[in-house]
Amino acid sequence: MKNSDTTLQQIRPQLPVRLFNGFGALLEKTRISSTRMSAADLIETAKRRCDLDDFGEGDFFEALSRLLESCQSEARLNLIGKIALKVDVLETLCSRLQMERDRRLYPEIERQQIREPLFIVGLPRSGTTVLHSLLAADPEHRCPLMWEVRSPSPPTHVDEKRRIQRATQSCNFFNWLVPAFRYVHAVGAEVPQECVSLMTPTFMSDQFDAMYYVPSYRAWFFGQDLRPAYQYHRRFLQHLQFRRAAPR
Repeated sequence: MKNSDTTLQQIRPQLPVRLFNGFGALLEKTRISSTRMSAADLIETAKRRCDLDDFGEGDFFEALSRLLESCQSEARLNLIGKIALKVDVLETLCSRLQMERDRRLYPEIERQQIREPLFIVGLPRSGTTVLHSLLAADPEHRCPLMWEVRSPSPPTHVDEKRRIQRATQSCNFFNWLVPAFRYVHAVGAEVPQECVSLMTPTFMSDQFDAMYYVPSYRAWFFGQDLRPAYQYHRRFLQHLQFRRAAPR
């Protein structure tokens, strides 16, 4: 019984979180709710925020639209969930804008060769993350880290400490918000990051299905040609390798 109580306590949201979400639920009941998010509005917001307008090659509008529609009609997001969705999408859009700017400022990025990449393939919860972490411990391997995937621009060592600090604060907040998640998957600024995060700028990634209950997006996603997502994955790796290279 004691173990069950501990487990329930671990998954129970913090009191401030419950109060905040309760306030959001009250707004929903009184129909004082926020306007639904649209892909077009978020794209324009990201452009204004970054003072940039070039997202590069690849059309992600349909993918983003389907993700937002599924999140808002199926995921049953609470108030914090809605805020997190908007923040995550805007950060992803801004990263894509900034990375495209970086490719113009640093033409060498496009000439980066991704040689002999290692692929880990396996079912969820089968130990792939452990293997990934073991391989990342070898200095011969260039493994993306959470902080640099979250803040890939600029592709230099400028503001590196500040970016790591911001990522650490974000991870600490997430661990406070969802304390039980650390028992499922390690969260940290300098923890190796997996490929799904490098595909998020295309909005065609398993990461969204893992974060939200989005059955219609999932069904659409599984029917897509994912070559654009893998092509962007390669572009992201070029970006990271330009900042810090390794033998493989």
